[in-house]
Amino acid sequence: MAGDLKTKLARMEQIKREKPAYRNLLDFYEKIFIAKEEFYRSFKTLPIVFDAQEVQTKFKAGFPVLNKRAIELDSEALEKFFRALLQISLEKNPDTAGKLHAFIKKGNLDVGRAIRMMWDGKISLPTGEKEELGDPTLLSFLLTESLKPFYEYLAENLRAVIDLTLWEKGYCPVCGETPAIAALLGEKWSRILFCAHCGTEWPFPFLMCPFCGNEEEKGIMYLYVEKEKHYRLEVCKACQKYLKAVDIELIGASVPLDVENVATLHLDILAQREGYGRGAHYPLLI
Repeated sequence: MAGDLKTKLARMEQIKREKPAYRNLLDFYEKIFIAKEEFYRSFKTLPIVFDAQEVQTKFKAGFPVLNKRAIELDSEALEKFFRALLQISLEKNPDTAGKLHAFIKKGNLDVGRAIRMMWDGKISLPTGEKEELGDPTLLSFLLTESLKPFYEYLAENLRAVIDLTLWEKGYCPVCGETPAIAALLGEKWSRILFCAHCGTEWPFPFLMCPFCGNEEEKGIMYLYVEKEKHYRLEVCKACQKYLKAVDIELIGASVPLDVENVATLHLDILAQREGYGRGAHYPLLI
């Protein structure tokens, strides 16, 4: 359902026509998507070795199957990609990205080390003056995006040996991250959750919060934006978190969910104004 680059770019163009307010943002993300696709292709010759039996055992036990400790990162290639993404950011927002660029140039941040720490889940933003660093969200975004093509490549290989229809958890079966958006499949009265980190999609019960497991019908509320019935927010009163969702039946065709995640930033703003927090950890730039 996520689609290839051509499908993603076509969907972006469609959204630009339908929602002109998103044009500048999608122009930026279009360059990010193209850069990630080019970097992703560089992994095609990288052999991935894993024990299929071990992967299946972890999967059946309800554990994410990606073993990060067994993967060796190419820090040099990842840092080069980070700097390419930073250059794209400089074109979009020279002031904010310029501060980060200067911060790194002064030696205040070891990019390769920061990427490795992000991979290990130990990243902490630099303690320097915020005014000097600029927007810390941009740094978090770039570090995350730098790893995304590698996550996707690993996930593609790992998904080949597991049956995603058997996964019953609210977190990603491959990398363990929480979902960023869901696809509603009306004809099956079900939904598909999407992991923005590694691109994995898996089925999940229609009336259940993926973040806390709440199944009380009255505990789940839906919020809509006028004239956008194909999008909705699923908010949980138990954990106070929200999940964005796109109704495939109302749109009339499958759409790349990583594009929909970007094209629904107004839903993130709405939910947060209502006091709900993002269930997904994946950073987005507005």
